[in-house]
Amino acid sequence: MGHDVIGMEQYVAEQSTPLERCLQDVRTADVYLVIVAWRYGYSPEDERLNPQTQISSQPAQADQLFETARGAFNSGRDADALTALGKLLQVSPQHYDAHLLMGRVYERKGDFDRAINALKAAVFWNPKLGPAHVLLGRIAVLKNDCVAAQGSADKALQVDPNDQDAQALKRLIEQKCKAAS
Repeated sequence: MGHDVIGMEQYVAEQSTPLERCLQDVRTADVYLVIVAWRYGYSPEDERLNPQTQISSQPAQADQLFETARGAFNSGRDADALTALGKLLQVSPQHYDAHLLMGRVYERKGDFDRAINALKAAVFWNPKLGPAHVLLGRIAVLKNDCVAAQGSADKALQVDPNDQDAQALKRLIEQKCKAAS
């Protein structure tokens, strides 16, 4: 039985509101489990109840969660990677590398919509994250969206004009989009 761990922070980069997207996911789920926590941005006065304080006071814990996720991803254990990333993003939603890795996991799984959402969150937190722009462009090419692909390639090349992946994406777009027209 497969499962996805989805936190509301993953919905920040979508055109619909987080609530609308959450309700859409609930409607399409066979089973769902809701864990209710503090509202986003609320910080309990008691530091023992505040996961943000706990993670920021122990940066090694965030690093460990990220390394666990990266190791799972590199070993092809996508569910384990998503679980670790979900935990990390619950306490550190601005962790752009976690969003990028989540995008890579979803892209590998063929879940391009979730990959796009994760990658948009990554570039929201770090607009100069070239690899996220490149992956967004590759996914756009796969979806035959030449305009979005070109926009992503342009952003990646603005970040680093010498980036080999961005240059390869530009060539791919020229090849695929020219053939499609």
